[in-house]
Amino acid sequence: MYFDYIRRSNFHPRNSLNLSHFASKNESFDNVFSFQVLEHHKNPLKLFKEIMRVTRKKGFILISAPFLYAIHEQPNDYWRITPFGLEEILKKYNVEILELIKEGSIFSTISILLNEVLNNYAARSKINYFVSIIIYPLFLFFQYLSLFIDRIIKSDIMFSNYVLLIQKK
Repeated sequence: MYFDYIRRSNFHPRNSLNLSHFASKNESFDNVFSFQVLEHHKNPLKLFKEIMRVTRKKGFILISAPFLYAIHEQPNDYWRITPFGLEEILKKYNVEILELIKEGSIFSTISILLNEVLNNYAARSKINYFVSIIIYPLFLFFQYLSLFIDRIIKSDIMFSNYVLLIQKK
């Protein structure tokens, strides 16, 4: 849906896209996806309403959003919605949640957050950049180790991202 909208609206990346109202007819798409944009919408309830409006009956909606993640795309990073919050938002629509996948666990989430810290530290000055280069091999080792540790120590409450598959009834 998003790419079709871009193609038909002569969208350019430097222009803002109005996600509160798509220039599409009701129930005009079989499948709708929203990858990592939910947190950037000032009013996610309007975004959900619009997604539901343009999705056909029996259509699928795929949503991916961060949960435990650093602030990014500043100043346009507004929300982190829990899976329970998503379920609550979706109650008012005639949909079925087919699958909710939580991505990452404790150690990979810590690794992602540390990566953001290291990147921000490196960007501050040339000295910090060179210090980061020295630190990075140890950090890279921790990143790979975290993937292994996450398989042993699993958490259903600490994760970095989720993917939600929904079907409109």
